[in-house]
Amino acid sequence: MEDIEMRISNHLLDLSKLSGSLYVEFSRKFKDFASFISKVPETVSRKLK
Repeated sequence: MEDIEMRISNHLLDLSKLSGSLYVEFSRKFKDFASFISKVPETVSRKLK
């Protein structure tokens, strides 16, 4: 199973590839993003700091 850092980075990399830019617009709610990668928002928040 992927660890949280890999899940976050893979999702952001996918968004970057879709947009064709290094800058991505994060359009979903933070809670929804955490749910999408099967983590609770608090865990994702700690990893992004």
